[in-house]
Amino acid sequence: MNRTLVALAFLVAAGCAPSPQSILLLSNRMLDSKCAPQTLFLTAGSVNALVTDRYLAAFQIQSEMSPDPVTINGQVVTPGSRNDYIVARKVMHYDQVSGGAISPLGVPDQTISLYFVVPAGASATDTYVAMDLLTPDVATALAGRGAGTFQIQVTVHLEGALVNGETMSSSSATFPITVRNAAAPVCPVGTTLQAPDAPCGNVGQDGSDYSCA
Repeated sequence: MNRTLVALAFLVAAGCAPSPQSILLLSNRMLDSKCAPQTLFLTAGSVNALVTDRYLAAFQIQSEMSPDPVTINGQVVTPGSRNDYIVARKVMHYDQVSGGAISPLGVPDQTISLYFVVPAGASATDTYVAMDLLTPDVATALAGRGAGTFQIQVTVHLEGALVNGETMSSSSATFPITVRNAAAPVCPVGTTLQAPDAPCGNVGQDGSDYSCA
């Protein structure tokens, strides 16, 4: 059974400092119209910022924290749950990509408060985190460029702490998005605006656009 979360995690073995790669944000799974993750992975996405202010992603998560309790003489002295990771926020950074050159997009990093728990030992095969890679401020900046196409990339990581109180951050994931801005069509008399199937019903994401019929 898939665990659905809303952001990311890390590792601590008894008596050891956590590794920077203990909680991993991995591949972005394709979402269907009901937000269910599919078996296929996305290597890049697209968004029409004149139609939607969201881009929904589902990153696999893997926790390399040990889920095993520490026992001495048959007595549990440290439960495995001490290595569960409690997410407090996600931090997103935005760059523009042009001709192979990467430069800041010109919007501040976005820090969004979150709450969810990544169990110690969570496997990427059945654990993923659903998150929006845009914010209203970022989407407004993208829409403000008007009609046209350009490339951005979003770098996201999670921040939080283990149950034992030790603070840490997840690894970062960088996901490229093509911004293809185009206004929704004005339908001729006798036709109506049609919404296609789109990831999570988010028309304007990944090639899904309104049409007239």
